[in-house]
Amino acid sequence: MKEIEKLDYVSFGLVMGVISAILSFVFGLISTLGVAALAGALGMAVGLPMLILGPIVGFISGFIGGIIVALIYNFFLHKYIKIKAE
Repeated sequence: MKEIEKLDYVSFGLVMGVISAILSFVFGLISTLGVAALAGALGMAVGLPMLILGPIVGFISGFIGGIIVALIYNFFLHKYIKIKAE
């Protein structure tokens, strides 16, 4: 079994960003449909920008968060925590 010595910042950030964007889109879709069912056209007018902006903000925050996690792992935790890959 091979141990991962360090994480690549950009690759890990992109993976975390895409996962966050997908989850934000799903949450935005569910909440938009729920708000539209309760509030009608006004709810749809409020929910659609959230459906568009949610994945963008989710990607940016996930990307930055992924880079921060990779930095922390590479500088401090790789001595104590070993990630094993096959």
